[in-house]
Amino acid sequence: MEDGIKKILNLKDPPIFTTPETATLMSVALNHQDGYDWIYNNFIQTEVKMPGSNCLVSFVNLYSRQYKKNLIDMTTLDRECVMNVIIDFIDNSLYNNYYIALNVDTYFIRSYVNYQQNHNSHNLLIYGLDNNKYHIADFFDYRFYSKSICSKKELKDAILNYKNLNNSISGTNIKLISLSEERYFFSKKLCIGLLMDYLTGENSYSRIVPNNDYKSAAEDNFVYGINIYDAVKYELDDLLTNNLSRLYIVLDLLYKHKVLMRMRLKYLYKNNYISDINEIDSFYKNLERKSLLLKNKTMKLQQKQILGKNENLKYIKIISDIKKEDIVATDTLIKELN
Repeated sequence: MEDGIKKILNLKDPPIFTTPETATLMSVALNHQDGYDWIYNNFIQTEVKMPGSNCLVSFVNLYSRQYKKNLIDMTTLDRECVMNVIIDFIDNSLYNNYYIALNVDTYFIRSYVNYQQNHNSHNLLIYGLDNNKYHIADFFDYRFYSKSICSKKELKDAILNYKNLNNSISGTNIKLISLSEERYFFSKKLCIGLLMDYLTGENSYSRIVPNNDYKSAAEDNFVYGINIYDAVKYELDDLLTNNLSRLYIVLDLLYKHKVLMRMRLKYLYKNNYISDINEIDSFYKNLERKSLLLKNKTMKLQQKQILGKNENLKYIKIISDIKKEDIVATDTLIKELN
């Protein structure tokens, strides 16, 4: 593709910051007229891989496994198939209205806080090209999802050198993302089902994968929904002593889940799916407050480089209280929806 071409796709700010994958999907989806309907219908169930050295946390990605009646269209391909022409491939994909998501080595892109300091894998979104500069989005400071630009050389080096990272095998795919032209309509049945899965800690992938094969849709050692609280308590000694950063990431997911639940409540009330919002919102407001306090407490321990082994009993009590209140809040919302 010739130099100097301009093609910048719309990209909105996500309502919450969690993982790059979740932020990307939300940011793209909000450019569709039914974007909020889709977000409030799908981002309900949560998953965390426990135990393990890698902290994998997210909302359950039903939307990435089933595309019928979906708002996002996604094509996945092996990056090695286009590696020799990767820049032309990206340019042509943008020209054809595709957002491109792929893992890169952050060492080579100056927008990242660790630029030319250390090598790290991160999932980058490319959403535009203007005057030979790519428009990109990610957690460049590892805290907030934001937009930036990079040169073609930066991007090419970050992609080509990604294969040298030890964990590159887990991110070898390129995802081409586009918006469906079809309308998306909120499904109360799906919302109730995912809330039930959250309340019982069920693997929600079984909703879209054949019964005999659904376990293959998620890796072993994942826990879901309400069971995340017990998983955190089970690993608490190790997390507080050896891995405060991992504990913080899990607690951040629990907090962001409550933030999004309060946003969802307003949507449900506005669209007459529930008749009363005050009681349920008060539950989630309190859960949001407690989750934030616990997350911030962990961040302070990190900043002061204090081992949290003496905080074990305090954490267990707070986590147990939050779990009990979360059960009541979720059960109340399900009953209101029914």
